[in-house]
Amino acid sequence: MIHPTAIIDPKAELDPTVEVGPFCVIEAGVRIGAGSAIGPYVHIQGLTTIGVNNRIGTGATIGHPPQHVEYRGAPTSLIIGDNNVIREGVSLNRAFKEGDATTIGSSCFLMGYSHVGHDSHIGNNVIIANGALVAGHVTVGDRTFVSGNVMIHQFTRVGRFAMLQGGVKVVQDAPPFMIIAGEPCAVRTINKVGLERGGLSREARLDIKRLYKALYRSGKNVSDAIAELDLASLTPEGRELVDFYKTTTRGVLRFQRYSRGAREEE
Repeated sequence: MIHPTAIIDPKAELDPTVEVGPFCVIEAGVRIGAGSAIGPYVHIQGLTTIGVNNRIGTGATIGHPPQHVEYRGAPTSLIIGDNNVIREGVSLNRAFKEGDATTIGSSCFLMGYSHVGHDSHIGNNVIIANGALVAGHVTVGDRTFVSGNVMIHQFTRVGRFAMLQGGVKVVQDAPPFMIIAGEPCAVRTINKVGLERGGLSREARLDIKRLYKALYRSGKNVSDAIAELDLASLTPEGRELVDFYKTTTRGVLRFQRYSRGAREEE
């Protein structure tokens, strides 16, 4: 299961079922779970834990030090869940401070040459398309779709079920359940298809639609609109959207209608 040209440190821990392709380098401290397959020319180092049934493509660099000018070699971690596909050239960095970890959830698909920086936390069932760049200290919620060449600023949050249009630059928090698009990027409409495919209940989807109209289409600023809501009547998903605004530290992306003639799902 291990190609003879691969170099694996004796202190690395690999389940006997792990496949390792040609010219891979796996260093001490790495742990890889059952059923995972590591493609050719992959370099894995540091305190990196990789779960079961992961697929890592050609030339990926996994668990390399944080790209931070003040990093001095502290023992930090990268933790990857199960059933992920990590394609060619992807780079995933460890955390910055001792004892901290960068985390990737389970059942994610990280496409070619995407990057996740130090201390970021990627949820479950997240898709990050080709060339997307996730900076340090970013949180990306479950079932988010990050399109190609998206850039997400450090310390930014992206809520669950958000969809980020290709090439957008996200410099403030992107709320859950919404489509983010345009230049400068803004909240455009509800991620209707994503919510349906993700299995949200009809009640939750209707609640999100009501909140969308109250927060973005009522003519009021978001703070005033939230103050007038009956929070006790909201579904958990509705409260999640409201709480996202209440807990922001960077501010939340503003709302902007699609231009005339563009399709908007209401």
